Amino acid sequence: MAEPPTRISPSGWTNTDVLGLFVRSFGTQFTLGVFVATFLYSLLALIAISQQGGHASVRPTSR
Repeated sequence: MAEPPTRISPSGWTNTDVLGLFVRSFGTQFTLGVFVATFLYSLLALIAISQQGGHASVRPTSR
């Protein structure tokens, strides 16, 4: 099977070069990991809240 043609950006970088540089960077890996972990935590929290009936336990107080 033939490989798809490699796209080269106007700057001369191929997509695989940019992706490889992106994945090898520790700072990028750390930031992406924190983002994914935060997203998964919020998703699990929403699931847990919806299974409990979805009602807020904190009510606003009137003065």
